[in-house]
Amino acid sequence: MDNLKWNAQRILDEMPPSHLVVKEAVLMDALRRAEESGADIDALTYVGAGAEGLVLAEDAIAYKIAWNKTHSLARTAEVLFILQESEARGYVVPIIDYFPEQEVIAMEYIERAPAPWGMRARGRNDTYEVVKRALRRRDLSAPEYKEDSFIFSGQLGHFVMVDLGFVHAMGRRLLRETAERVEGIEHEVDVRDLSVDIAFLKRERYIDARTLQEWREIIRQARPWEYADLEDMLT
Repeated sequence: MDNLKWNAQRILDEMPPSHLVVKEAVLMDALRRAEESGADIDALTYVGAGAEGLVLAEDAIAYKIAWNKTHSLARTAEVLFILQESEARGYVVPIIDYFPEQEVIAMEYIERAPAPWGMRARGRNDTYEVVKRALRRRDLSAPEYKEDSFIFSGQLGHFVMVDLGFVHAMGRRLLRETAERVEGIEHEVDVRDLSVDIAFLKRERYIDARTLQEWREIIRQARPWEYADLEDMLT
């Protein structure tokens, strides 16, 4: 049995029965990408799994690994880098690096400590509000709220948010990103369907009829196959 297969089976055995059912081949691919990102796969242990991927830890480093390379973690990495330099620093897990070719994020591993009984719910909410305010100031939406997205840090004395999935651009950030996509500039970050973003910008009156006309002509000339699907939205 090769090393990847052996470690995949070892980690599958570590996963609680209530967690997601993961195929061995999927886990082997995740381990291969983690190893390419610098992880010692013989030392990795299972931490958790969710919609975006799974988290494995080695000593002081946790690796968030996308389920496959078609699922980009670029937006999540961008958000972590932004928050690390914001007023929410200390309330989100520190990011070490992002490996786009492997779709792996390396983060500091935070040991879970027991939270004082009286601050469990309130403490999570307080941390979430700090993170949400910091993101809103930067035209980014709040992340999904889940209880298991928070770990109480005994060293810091408060909850830290360790899972910041499903954040998307809003306001002027969304306007800038959408305009670039209309121009044909590819984005590394997760992006929704272009028609969804145009509809939002129209509804919130970030774009006017003149801008829509300009975008319509750009897409019609450069990508006529896409224009047919967007024609109604661009009027």
